[in-house]
Amino acid sequence: VLGIKVTLQGKKLSELGVVLGKDVQPQEKQYKHKGALRYVRWYVTEAPETGYVAIAEDITRPRLQMEEMLRAERYKTLETLIGGIAHDINNMMVGLTGSINLLKKRSSEDHKNQKLIDTIEQAGRRITSMVQSLMAFTKAGVPVMEPVDMKALITDVVDFCFKGSPHRVSIEIEPDILNAKGDQTKLSQVLINLLLNARDAMESPGVVTVRAENYTAEPSDHALNLNPGMYVHISVSDTGGGIPEENIDRIFDPFFTTKEKGTGLGLAITKQIITAHGGAITVDSRPGIGTTFHLYIPATKESPKQETEEVSSETELSGSAIVYDDEDTVREVLSEFLKMMGVEVITTGSSKECLEEVRSRASEGRPFDFAFLDLTVQGDMGGHELVGTLKVLSPKTKFVLISGYPTEEPSSYGFDGFCQKPFRFETMQRLLQELSTKDVPKY
Repeated sequence: VLGIKVTLQGKKLSELGVVLGKDVQPQEKQYKHKGALRYVRWYVTEAPETGYVAIAEDITRPRLQMEEMLRAERYKTLETLIGGIAHDINNMMVGLTGSINLLKKRSSEDHKNQKLIDTIEQAGRRITSMVQSLMAFTKAGVPVMEPVDMKALITDVVDFCFKGSPHRVSIEIEPDILNAKGDQTKLSQVLINLLLNARDAMESPGVVTVRAENYTAEPSDHALNLNPGMYVHISVSDTGGGIPEENIDRIFDPFFTTKEKGTGLGLAITKQIITAHGGAITVDSRPGIGTTFHLYIPATKESPKQETEEVSSETELSGSAIVYDDEDTVREVLSEFLKMMGVEVITTGSSKECLEEVRSRASEGRPFDFAFLDLTVQGDMGGHELVGTLKVLSPKTKFVLISGYPTEEPSSYGFDGFCQKPFRFETMQRLLQELSTKDVPKY
């Protein structure tokens, strides 16, 4: 057997688990060789003089390829299922968080109920965060790629995860560390997942070490399957009990967990996020000694964008807007938001009605100031399909893309701005204010 002949040499067939007998079908067995599983198919036939003749075929490569194909199919199925669930929940959260937001605005002087409203609002934010995590499984949940200060991000996340913890944390960051090119929110989630896993892996006070350094992937470097270029290499090590050898190949599978209260999604989401960034994640673990996760994230010499100056919430708003979305709840909440800002609103769930309203207002010389279009509309034209025609009909209107998924460049569709569901009143207000003064605001 190629590669493991020394392991099998001198052993009886029965010791190798091979079933003997007349008309025995080909049988597959697993063997350990240098710490890795190898798959062998045995063909056994009876021989009149010698007893049995056995031929062993190493089928490790085709077997692993088949498992990878099956894993990819499972991911595809999960992607479709989770994407649909996340989309529906996200639309429901628009109604929940939007209504809470409006209630908070209307009862600002009712201090007795304000605390209850704040509690509900915080719960809503946690649900929204969970939905965004689920969206990381879907292709639509693409990261918004911008320069990220990894030194600051690592420091902030470590402080968040280990505040009040008995474990000691060591941070070692290369002085000239490059910025990462990625989505700061998603990269923060990745680090939180790894750090919380490291913390939970240590029963008694232990040590977690976080290192960050620059890494160059060469064209000849095939081990990590990275495109040639510069990367930020981050490692997270713990002194816990390590990962059992039989589990190491399954830790990134969705819903696989060894924790009593674990969901089995943390590492699966982590890998999905890093893969979507064009990076890589690997793991080294030694039972009884500890585990180290390695992240490779594309790097950039660009500097992170500076925070924009806060626009005053006291600025008066006026004008008119049309909202196109197939969800009644989304239309109602967004309409209430806009009315509270002093904006006249028309809502519709039909592309035909939307086109007619925009055409009619523009021909009368009173075009809409704003148009909010949902990215995808079930059974009808999506906003990205509609915006080109609408801009021709009403060139003075500012068009805003609304979606539950982050969109890297709304301008590539022809939109002037973007707002992600579920909405917040302050975010929407700031967006409308900036639409009047800037070309392409993005939230």
